[in-house]
Amino acid sequence: MLQHCPEACEIQAELDRAMADDIEKKIGHINSFFELEARNIDKELVKFDQFRGKVTVITNVASYCGEFVSYFTQRSFYANDKYTLDLNTRQWDIRESHYNGLVKLYEQFKSEDFNILAFPCNQFGKQEPEECPAIKRFAKEEGLTSP
Repeated sequence: MLQHCPEACEIQAELDRAMADDIEKKIGHINSFFELEARNIDKELVKFDQFRGKVTVITNVASYCGEFVSYFTQRSFYANDKYTLDLNTRQWDIRESHYNGLVKLYEQFKSEDFNILAFPCNQFGKQEPEECPAIKRFAKEEGLTSP
Protein backbone atom coordinates (compact mmCIF):
# COMPACT_ATOMS: atom_id res chain seq x y z
CA MET A 1 0.00 0.00 0.00
CA LEU A 2 2.77 2.42 0.92
CA GLN A 3 4.41 2.02 -2.51
CA HIS A 4 1.26 3.45 -4.15
CA CYS A 5 1.17 6.65 -2.03
CA PRO A 6 3.31 8.80 -4.38
CA GLU A 7 1.16 7.80 -7.36
CA ALA A 8 -2.09 8.44 -5.49
CA CYS A 9 -0.80 11.80 -4.24
CA GLU A 10 0.14 12.85 -7.78
CA ILE A 11 -3.29 11.87 -9.10
CA GLN A 12 -4.94 13.90 -6.33
CA ALA A 13 -2.63 16.84 -7.02
CA GLU A 14 -3.64 16.76 -10.70
CA LEU A 15 -7.33 16.70 -9.73
CA ASP A 16 -6.77 19.61 -7.33
CA ARG A 17 -4.97 21.65 -10.04
CA ALA A 18 -7.77 20.98 -12.52
CA MET A 19 -10.38 22.03 -9.97
CA ALA A 20 -8.43 25.18 -9.10
CA ASP A 21 -8.12 26.06 -12.80
CA ASP A 22 -11.88 25.56 -13.25
CA ILE A 23 -12.66 27.78 -10.26
CA GLU A 24 -10.24 30.43 -11.51
CA LYS A 25 -11.98 30.45 -14.91
CA LYS A 26 -15.39 30.86 -13.27
CA ILE A 27 -14.64 33.47 -10.63
CA GLY A 28 -11.03 34.57 -11.02
CA HIS A 29 -12.11 37.87 -12.58
CA ILE A 30 -14.17 38.86 -9.51
CA ASN A 31 -12.41 41.43 -7.38
CA SER A 32 -15.21 42.59 -5.11
CA PHE A 33 -18.35 41.46 -3.31
CA PHE A 34 -20.23 44.06 -5.33
CA GLU A 35 -19.49 42.19 -8.57
CA LEU A 36 -21.39 39.13 -7.32
CA GLU A 37 -25.01 38.23 -7.90
CA ALA A 38 -27.32 35.45 -6.74
CA ARG A 39 -30.89 34.30 -7.11
CA ASN A 40 -33.20 35.11 -4.23
CA ILE A 41 -35.72 32.67 -2.77
CA ASP A 42 -38.16 33.63 -5.54
CA LYS A 43 -35.45 32.87 -8.12
CA GLU A 44 -35.06 36.55 -9.07
CA LEU A 45 -31.56 37.79 -9.85
CA VAL A 46 -30.12 40.04 -7.14
CA LYS A 47 -27.03 42.07 -8.02
CA PHE A 48 -24.94 42.75 -4.95
CA ASP A 49 -23.95 46.16 -6.28
CA GLN A 50 -27.22 47.42 -4.79
CA PHE A 51 -25.72 46.88 -1.32
CA ARG A 52 -22.83 49.29 -1.92
CA GLY A 53 -22.62 51.80 0.92
CA LYS A 54 -24.83 49.68 3.19
CA VAL A 55 -24.00 47.34 6.02
CA THR A 56 -24.75 43.82 4.81
CA VAL A 57 -24.59 40.65 6.86
CA ILE A 58 -24.35 37.41 4.86
CA THR A 59 -25.23 34.18 6.62
CA ASN A 60 -26.28 30.59 6.00
CA VAL A 61 -29.54 29.46 7.59
CA ALA A 62 -31.26 26.10 7.99
CA SER A 63 -34.85 25.41 8.98
CA TYR A 64 -33.89 22.23 10.82
CA CYS A 65 -30.76 23.59 12.51
CA GLY A 66 -30.34 21.84 15.84
CA GLU A 67 -32.26 18.72 14.91
CA PHE A 68 -29.37 16.36 15.43
CA VAL A 69 -31.28 14.02 17.70
CA SER A 70 -30.61 11.08 15.40
CA TYR A 71 -26.99 11.14 16.58
CA PHE A 72 -28.10 10.40 20.12
CA THR A 73 -29.29 7.17 21.65
CA GLN A 74 -31.38 6.69 24.79
CA ARG A 75 -28.99 8.10 27.38
CA SER A 76 -28.60 11.04 29.68
CA PHE A 77 -28.30 14.39 28.01
CA TYR A 78 -27.41 17.55 29.87
CA ALA A 79 -29.16 20.52 28.30
CA ASN A 80 -28.85 24.20 29.04
CA ASP A 81 -31.85 26.48 29.53
CA LYS A 82 -32.24 27.16 25.77
CA TYR A 83 -32.64 23.57 24.65
CA THR A 84 -34.44 20.47 25.83
CA LEU A 85 -34.25 17.00 24.41
CA ASP A 86 -37.15 14.58 24.81
CA LEU A 87 -35.59 11.18 24.27
CA ASN A 88 -38.98 9.46 24.23
CA THR A 89 -40.36 11.39 21.25
CA ARG A 90 -36.90 12.14 19.84
CA GLN A 91 -37.86 15.79 19.35
CA TRP A 92 -35.37 18.61 19.73
CA ASP A 93 -37.05 21.70 21.13
CA ILE A 94 -35.24 24.88 20.20
CA ARG A 95 -36.78 27.38 22.59
CA GLU A 96 -35.13 30.26 20.84
CA SER A 97 -34.92 29.75 17.09
CA HIS A 98 -31.61 30.53 15.40
CA TYR A 99 -33.64 32.90 13.23
CA ASN A 100 -34.59 34.89 16.34
CA GLY A 101 -31.23 36.66 16.56
CA LEU A 102 -31.35 37.59 12.88
CA VAL A 103 -34.88 38.99 13.26
CA LYS A 104 -33.83 41.09 16.27
CA LEU A 105 -30.73 42.36 14.48
CA TYR A 106 -32.66 43.30 11.35
CA GLU A 107 -35.46 45.02 13.29
CA GLN A 108 -32.91 47.05 15.23
CA PHE A 109 -30.95 48.32 12.21
CA LYS A 110 -33.23 48.03 9.13
CA SER A 111 -33.81 51.78 8.95
CA GLU A 112 -30.06 52.43 8.70
CA ASP A 113 -29.27 50.95 5.25
CA PHE A 114 -28.81 47.55 6.81
CA ASN A 115 -29.46 44.19 5.14
CA ILE A 116 -29.18 40.54 6.04
CA LEU A 117 -28.71 38.14 3.15
CA ALA A 118 -29.76 34.75 4.50
CA PHE A 119 -28.82 31.84 2.26
CA PRO A 120 -30.47 28.47 2.97
CA CYS A 121 -27.77 25.82 3.28
CA ASN A 122 -28.09 22.04 3.34
CA GLN A 123 -24.35 21.28 3.42
CA PHE A 124 -23.98 20.85 7.17
CA GLY A 125 -25.83 17.85 8.50
CA LYS A 126 -28.60 18.07 5.87
CA GLN A 127 -30.43 20.62 8.04
CA GLU A 128 -32.12 22.41 5.12
CA PRO A 129 -33.64 19.75 2.90
CA GLU A 130 -36.69 21.84 1.94
CA GLU A 131 -37.37 23.62 -1.35
CA CYS A 132 -37.70 27.41 -1.69
CA PRO A 133 -41.46 27.76 -1.00
CA ALA A 134 -41.22 25.82 2.29
CA ILE A 135 -38.07 27.69 3.34
CA LYS A 136 -39.72 31.04 2.57
CA ARG A 137 -42.81 30.06 4.57
CA PHE A 138 -40.65 28.95 7.54
CA ALA A 139 -38.59 32.16 7.50
CA LYS A 140 -41.77 34.25 7.37
CA GLU A 141 -43.25 32.29 10.30
CA GLU A 142 -40.05 33.00 12.21
CA GLY A 143 -40.38 36.73 11.41
CA LEU A 144 -37.42 37.10 9.05
CA THR A 145 -38.23 39.78 6.47
CA SER A 146 -34.76 40.69 5.22
CA PRO A 147 -33.67 39.60 1.72
